[in-house]
Amino acid sequence: MASSRVILLAEEIVAPAVIASDPNRVLYPGFRVVAVVEARAGVHPSPMTGVWQRATDFLNDYHRRSRDREGFLGWLDEWVHGPADHAAYLARLGDRLERLRITGSAPAAAANVAAL
Repeated sequence: MASSRVILLAEEIVAPAVIASDPNRVLYPGFRVVAVVEARAGVHPSPMTGVWQRATDFLNDYHRRSRDREGFLGWLDEWVHGPADHAAYLARLGDRLERLRITGSAPAAAANVAAL
Protein backbone atom coordinates (compact mmCIF):
# COMPACT_ATOMS: atom_id res chain seq x y z
CA MET A 1 0.00 0.00 0.00
CA ALA A 2 1.47 3.33 -1.06
CA SER A 3 -0.16 5.34 1.72
CA SER A 4 -0.59 4.95 5.43
CA ARG A 5 -4.05 6.53 5.20
CA VAL A 6 -6.88 5.87 2.74
CA ILE A 7 -10.08 7.73 1.85
CA LEU A 8 -12.57 5.28 0.36
CA LEU A 9 -15.13 6.23 -2.26
CA ALA A 10 -18.19 4.00 -2.00
CA GLU A 11 -21.03 3.59 -4.45
CA GLU A 12 -23.28 2.80 -1.51
CA ILE A 13 -22.88 2.85 2.25
CA VAL A 14 -24.09 -0.44 3.72
CA ALA A 15 -24.53 -1.82 7.21
CA PRO A 16 -21.45 -3.33 8.87
CA ALA A 17 -23.18 -6.73 8.81
CA VAL A 18 -23.16 -6.68 5.01
CA ILE A 19 -19.41 -6.12 4.97
CA ALA A 20 -18.83 -8.75 7.66
CA SER A 21 -20.84 -11.28 5.65
CA ASP A 22 -18.03 -11.50 3.10
CA PRO A 23 -14.79 -10.07 4.45
CA ASN A 24 -12.97 -11.17 1.28
CA ARG A 25 -14.43 -8.09 -0.40
CA VAL A 26 -12.55 -5.76 1.94
CA LEU A 27 -9.48 -4.47 0.11
CA TYR A 28 -8.07 -2.10 2.73
CA PRO A 29 -7.52 -2.70 6.45
CA GLY A 30 -9.88 -0.63 8.58
CA PHE A 31 -7.05 0.94 10.56
CA ARG A 32 -5.81 2.62 7.34
CA VAL A 33 -9.21 4.10 6.43
CA VAL A 34 -9.65 7.68 7.64
CA ALA A 35 -12.91 8.42 5.83
CA VAL A 36 -15.60 6.76 3.72
CA VAL A 37 -17.37 8.95 1.17
CA GLU A 38 -20.52 7.91 -0.65
CA ALA A 39 -19.96 8.97 -4.27
CA ARG A 40 -22.39 7.66 -6.86
CA ALA A 41 -20.43 6.67 -9.98
CA GLY A 42 -17.20 7.71 -8.28
CA VAL A 43 -15.40 5.08 -10.35
CA HIS A 44 -16.30 6.75 -13.66
CA PRO A 45 -14.92 6.23 -16.29
CA SER A 46 -13.77 2.86 -14.92
CA PRO A 47 -16.13 -0.09 -14.63
CA MET A 48 -17.58 -1.43 -11.38
CA THR A 49 -18.59 -5.07 -11.35
CA GLY A 50 -22.36 -5.40 -11.32
CA VAL A 51 -22.99 -1.65 -11.32
CA TRP A 52 -21.23 0.33 -14.10
CA GLN A 53 -19.83 -0.54 -17.50
CA ARG A 54 -16.53 0.95 -18.65
CA ALA A 55 -17.06 4.37 -20.29
CA THR A 56 -15.21 3.47 -23.48
CA ASP A 57 -16.45 6.48 -25.47
CA PHE A 58 -15.37 8.84 -22.68
CA LEU A 59 -11.90 7.28 -22.54
CA ASN A 60 -11.59 7.29 -26.33
CA ASP A 61 -12.40 11.00 -26.30
CA TYR A 62 -9.71 11.56 -23.69
CA HIS A 63 -7.13 9.61 -25.72
CA ARG A 64 -8.03 11.48 -28.91
CA ARG A 65 -7.96 14.92 -27.32
CA SER A 66 -4.85 14.39 -25.18
CA ARG A 67 -2.52 13.66 -28.08
CA ASP A 68 -1.17 17.18 -27.80
CA ARG A 69 -0.80 19.66 -24.97
CA GLU A 70 -3.59 21.99 -26.10
CA GLY A 71 -6.07 19.15 -26.42
CA PHE A 72 -5.08 17.74 -23.05
CA LEU A 73 -5.45 21.12 -21.35
CA GLY A 74 -8.86 21.58 -22.98
CA TRP A 75 -9.95 18.16 -21.71
CA LEU A 76 -8.68 19.02 -18.20
CA ASP A 77 -10.65 22.26 -18.24
CA GLU A 78 -13.82 20.46 -19.32
CA TRP A 79 -13.69 17.42 -17.03
CA VAL A 80 -11.33 18.14 -14.13
CA HIS A 81 -11.17 21.88 -13.51
CA GLY A 82 -14.57 22.79 -14.93
CA PRO A 83 -17.05 20.94 -12.71
CA ALA A 84 -17.35 22.60 -9.30
CA ASP A 85 -17.93 19.28 -7.55
CA HIS A 86 -18.87 15.65 -8.11
CA ALA A 87 -22.54 16.52 -8.64
CA ALA A 88 -21.55 18.96 -11.41
CA TYR A 89 -19.34 16.27 -12.99
CA LEU A 90 -22.28 13.83 -13.02
CA ALA A 91 -24.58 16.54 -14.42
CA ARG A 92 -22.07 17.19 -17.22
CA LEU A 93 -22.16 13.48 -18.10
CA GLY A 94 -25.93 13.71 -18.41
CA ASP A 95 -27.77 10.65 -19.72
CA ARG A 96 -24.48 9.07 -20.81
CA LEU A 97 -24.01 7.90 -17.23
CA GLU A 98 -27.31 6.02 -17.00
CA ARG A 99 -26.53 4.23 -20.27
CA LEU A 100 -23.50 2.76 -18.50
CA ARG A 101 -25.56 1.35 -15.62
CA ILE A 102 -25.64 -2.45 -15.56
CA THR A 103 -29.19 -3.68 -15.29
CA GLY A 104 -30.32 -7.10 -14.24
CA SER A 105 -28.73 -9.35 -11.71
CA ALA A 106 -26.53 -12.43 -11.81
CA PRO A 107 -25.38 -13.01 -8.21
CA ALA A 108 -22.72 -15.57 -7.45
CA ALA A 109 -23.62 -18.75 -5.60
CA ALA A 110 -23.74 -18.45 -1.82
CA ALA A 111 -20.55 -19.41 -0.03
CA ASN A 112 -20.36 -20.46 3.61
CA VAL A 113 -17.20 -18.64 4.64
CA ALA A 114 -17.79 -19.65 8.28
CA ALA A 115 -17.17 -23.26 7.31
CA LEU A 116 -13.73 -22.58 5.90
